[in-house]
Amino acid sequence: IEDESQAIGRCRLPEAVWRWKQTARFHIVEVPDEDRVRYLCGGYAGHPPHMLAERIETLRKRLGGNRVKDAIEALDAGDPAAACRVLLAYYDKAYRHCLARTEAAELRTHRFQSLDPAAMAAALAAAYGTTPMI
Repeated sequence: IEDESQAIGRCRLPEAVWRWKQTARFHIVEVPDEDRVRYLCGGYAGHPPHMLAERIETLRKRLGGNRVKDAIEALDAGDPAAACRVLLAYYDKAYRHCLARTEAAELRTHRFQSLDPAAMAAALAAAYGTTPMI
């Protein structure tokens, strides 16, 4: 489960799940930023830029006017990768903030050279003596 807040969009994690998550083992998976950018661009490629801009605009209070402006200008210029970089900087900071206040029983960071889900699952499964589910 990603670590952000009890709210996921307009939904909320049940209190029991939220409390469990706060004290569970945390595994941070790190991949190169450019792989993350490519992944996000691929995932949002089918969405019209104006719709993405509208969603980014809803983050103005948290993201700040300059970053919203930079991300939307990047979309308008046909550079979704630049927009993703702006958003990743924000989200990475938010995740670090959440991690700083966690009561995790264990915190492990796993760094990978590329974003290859099957290889990552196999490496994590091998590290913990389990079988990957992918």
